[in-house]
Amino acid sequence: MPRAVADGWQTAGIITLQTGQPFSVLTGQNQSSTGLGNDRPNLVGDPNAGPRSVAQWFNTSAFALNAPLTFGNAGRNIVTGPPYKNVDYSVMKNTRLTESLSMQLRAEFFNILNHPNFALPRNTMTAPNFGALYQTPDVAQNNVGLGSGGPRLIQFAVKFNF
Repeated sequence: MPRAVADGWQTAGIITLQTGQPFSVLTGQNQSSTGLGNDRPNLVGDPNAGPRSVAQWFNTSAFALNAPLTFGNAGRNIVTGPPYKNVDYSVMKNTRLTESLSMQLRAEFFNILNHPNFALPRNTMTAPNFGALYQTPDVAQNNVGLGSGGPRLIQFAVKFNF
């Protein structure tokens, strides 16, 4: 009996660590008179020297509105967004019941550390929450699913193999 309890255990894990995604800052105004309203601003400081907080992820004062009828000098994808960190873990117990029947008990933990992963911050200068992190990737993609970086999820399962 002790051998039946001690044998057949398995564990598995997935660790995902990604650096932040680069993105561009836009003015939100049509200073260049191109009719598009997505001009780039002028760069006047280091945008990645920001406080890295939820209220202000990057240095918003590193950008200035471009002059009328001009294009800003800020480059494309010069700001780095928040990183993505996720740990999923599972533990399983396989038990043979008869010659042709076995059972597996399984517990799976998605985002076991319950680490919040945010989407890119607001990148439009005219937005009231410019530079702020305001949603998780799940909300941004309207996709709340297992292993996607949302809240911690735990599921249990029993599987019979015959």
